[in-house]
Amino acid sequence: MRVIDAFYAAWTDARHTFGRGVPPGGARFDASTTLRRLGADVASASPGSAWSGGAAAAYDTRNAKYQAVFERLAELDQRLSRTVDRSAEVVTAGRQNLETLRQWVTAAASAVPPGRLRDAQLAQIAGTALERLGEIVRGAHGDLIVVAEDVVGIKNEYDALTSKGELPAESPGEEEPDNAVGDHETDMSSGDITEIDRANRELLQEMLEQYRQLPDGEVKTDRLADIAAIQKALRLPNSHLVYLEKPGDPSQMIPAATSVGDPFTADHVSVTVPGVGGTTRGTIAGMTSEAAELRAEARTVARRVGESQNIATVGDFHHNGLTRCGDPSIRRVRIRRTSTHCD
Repeated sequence: MRVIDAFYAAWTDARHTFGRGVPPGGARFDASTTLRRLGADVASASPGSAWSGGAAAAYDTRNAKYQAVFERLAELDQRLSRTVDRSAEVVTAGRQNLETLRQWVTAAASAVPPGRLRDAQLAQIAGTALERLGEIVRGAHGDLIVVAEDVVGIKNEYDALTSKGELPAESPGEEEPDNAVGDHETDMSSGDITEIDRANRELLQEMLEQYRQLPDGEVKTDRLADIAAIQKALRLPNSHLVYLEKPGDPSQMIPAATSVGDPFTADHVSVTVPGVGGTTRGTIAGMTSEAAELRAEARTVARRVGESQNIATVGDFHHNGLTRCGDPSIRRVRIRRTSTHCD
């Protein structure tokens, strides 16, 4: 029985390589349902017919890319789940094959009758069993190498999507829409809050000098009041002029939006808006102050619950609305990257 004992020892060593317990499946790695729901939330935040112009087009393009990222992450999650399931299947099948082999050896050895040929027959059984044992271990090892390579490939794809928080590169030949940005409208495509703020302040100064040349009257008074209110809002610490547009008709209110913090890099972004009857001159300073208070409160809550405190708030006074909530009773809009809520 020594040859059979040698087989059992080799079998025990092989069995140890397949571990203990139930191999975990891939379901715990699959958040594709949640990711696709987030992608749908992003899609629902598209400008639609309520907001048009260059800023709307730039936002819509960016929005579509975020949606694509969520969809791609969902696909990768599903692939990872299937890959982990395959790993569990390889381990389970290897264990079953080993157990079947052990049972065969035990039965075959028990059936060998006593006599001078017994040792030779047992040696033949052990030799066949050891060969089969090697095939089982090598086969499982090869399958698991393929699984490991798939996992590395999936990880690299995750890294390509999530590194530095960047979105997929622009598609070759992708062009800005014809109405992307006019000469007197904020270009937010750079996503650089410092550059955007600087350019908008320069435009605001140019508008101030031009409106000072208007004939005395209500139009001149209102436009200079718009500019004075914007300048007052920008005295708040960490405030930026994130959007500014020079209206084609001086009788029209100056559309503008301020931010407290950097909305382009923040993990959480909120927007405060006045009622539909609000004016730039009458509300932008107060709403920017409210935005600062909202940001401070949000950071306190985030710190308490362990969330990111990289938060920005935007005061929206764009005549088309940076949000799409048209109810005059709406006073505040909370926007995360994944959804828009009005209350």
